[in-house]
Amino acid sequence: MKPKNINLHSYRNGVIAFCFVLIVAVIFILLLKNNVTRNENLERGLNNNTNEAIDNTKHSEDRKNNFNNEQMLENNLISNEELYSEDAELEECSGKVIDENSVKELSKEEAYSLEGYEMFLPKTILKGYKFRSANIYNMNSPSEVLSVGYESGYSYVDIHVRVISPDDENRMVKVSEREKYDITKYPIPHASSIPEELYYTMNYPIFQWEETTEEVLQLRKVSYMDHGEDGKMSETMRFTIQCGNFLVDYNIKGKPLQTVYDMVTSADFFELNR
Repeated sequence: MKPKNINLHSYRNGVIAFCFVLIVAVIFILLLKNNVTRNENLERGLNNNTNEAIDNTKHSEDRKNNFNNEQMLENNLISNEELYSEDAELEECSGKVIDENSVKELSKEEAYSLEGYEMFLPKTILKGYKFRSANIYNMNSPSEVLSVGYESGYSYVDIHVRVISPDDENRMVKVSEREKYDITKYPIPHASSIPEELYYTMNYPIFQWEETTEEVLQLRKVSYMDHGEDGKMSETMRFTIQCGNFLVDYNIKGKPLQTVYDMVTSADFFELNR
């Protein structure tokens, strides 16, 4: 009987050992699986964080680019709107009151031979510009105006010649009064940067012909990014020159504007009075 008890005891110990090993193996597998799951979750979390960071960076860059584009567009719209509004006001300053019943279209030859006006028109125009049109407004009246225009693509030279009037006095400046006409020191939009008391002399100054120099005209140059045309810098110049009892208004756009003085002084008036 004793050997039988020993075998039974050995059997029980074997079963217990087997169960213990099995339990340990199961626990190990569970721990291993849990660790793998944790690693996967951690990796997934890192990937999500990385992707989120990338997305946030991209979103930030997109917002920055959108802001820059909107800012450029806004600046361009401000610049163009201001230029257009100033063009309209320049016509007011030049005395050009359009009356369909008193407008006559002229050829270039007719404009340059029109008695009383011909000596004030420049004989040399900026390189690349071609004759566009010529008209005389308010015919046979004190407010008669000769208008001559040249163009080169989107660039232009508009000239108005008329007799001076008392309303022009507030636009007259001396060359020594640089603070009244040096527009290069004021950023666009000029409506918010130019002091109100300098508005007319800074936007539409009238110079005496004998005081006009190349340096003075360069102080009338405004540079801006022309997004609406070809994304390049454009320049504009606006000024008026008093020649005796006449005013010659210039409104110019181009790139670059370097020989404006030579154009202005090519008129017969300057040749005769030098």
